[in-house]
Amino acid sequence: MSEKDSNALLALLAGVAIGAGIGILFAPDSGRKTREKLKNGVDELGDELQEQLQVLSRKVQSAVGDKTQQIEHAIDNLSEQAGAESEAVIEKLEARLTQLKARIRQSRDTP
Repeated sequence: MSEKDSNALLALLAGVAIGAGIGILFAPDSGRKTREKLKNGVDELGDELQEQLQVLSRKVQSAVGDKTQQIEHAIDNLSEQAGAESEAVIEKLEARLTQLKARIRQSRDTP
């Protein structure tokens, strides 16, 4: 969920809460009933916010998990490539060493 979506969701929820609170305050009920309605409204809003936070948390965890897998895959590929390159370098060094040994033997054999 993008920051823009999160801000829009929070603005919507704040608007709903304010609207519900104003509606309850202007309702022709006793103070006790009004306070009870306000408490219930706040409780419902809290539950809804908690639910939305859980949804957002799951989305963030999913996104982080996806990125983690991508990074691990990239590291594995890099490691494989480095291993292949290492093998190629070792083979070149061994071939060069063989050539040098041959030259040394040749120089010893030639008076």
